[in-house]
Amino acid sequence: LGVLLVSVIILLLFILYLSRFHRRLLADSTMLSLAAGLFLATLLAMRLAGPDRVVQPYLVPTAAMGLMITALAGPSVAVAGTVGLAVMIGFMVDSTSALTIMTLLGGLVGVLTLTNTERFNSYFVSGLLIGLMNAAVVLVFFLDGYPTDSLGAVTLVTAGIVNGLLSGVLALMGLYVISSVFNIPTSLRLLELTQPNQKLLQRLLREAPGTYQHSLQVANLAELAAERVGANAMLTRVGALYHDVGK
Repeated sequence: LGVLLVSVIILLLFILYLSRFHRRLLADSTMLSLAAGLFLATLLAMRLAGPDRVVQPYLVPTAAMGLMITALAGPSVAVAGTVGLAVMIGFMVDSTSALTIMTLLGGLVGVLTLTNTERFNSYFVSGLLIGLMNAAVVLVFFLDGYPTDSLGAVTLVTAGIVNGLLSGVLALMGLYVISSVFNIPTSLRLLELTQPNQKLLQRLLREAPGTYQHSLQVANLAELAAERVGANAMLTRVGALYHDVGK
């Protein structure tokens, strides 16, 4: 009953947050369902890892949820989700708060450092930074007396670094599956659509080379304009590349 009450409180706070800062997202049932599914899947993975065990919970890539939500809905939504996830994990883990702090700080580092969601290497860089933050949290708790022996500290530091790298890899795999199954224009899917080897772009080049060159010029200008006004530059570029394909 206590966990249920905490879940309801977090859900209500998240809805209030969206209604205040992201009202459009409340009308997007697909995106809300995906965010909720990622949240619950992460909690389930933590439960299956066994909160009463020593090492396994530290290997659960909880930060992957924040990375995927950043790519799907934006960093501000991911920050709120990461905070809620850390609170829930805090109620699931009784022995120490190290895992809760690691989930919170590692997830926030991932969200705040994933600036170019359309680049594959950005996820690996964020994963490495998440791992370093996880290791730092473990060291802080070791200096404070947990874990009590050096071998345990080294084991948990290693697990924290592996956790971060797994988060980056899992986020990439998850985004690929989500974009394929739900046909959502994630940054990775949009990047794929801009590649010159796309069949539709190849046909446009063969049958209407003038229109193809025109579309490239429009795409470059539109992308620059979108960047200047803070719009989705990648989505704008894709729309410009294909805007005359109906000819």
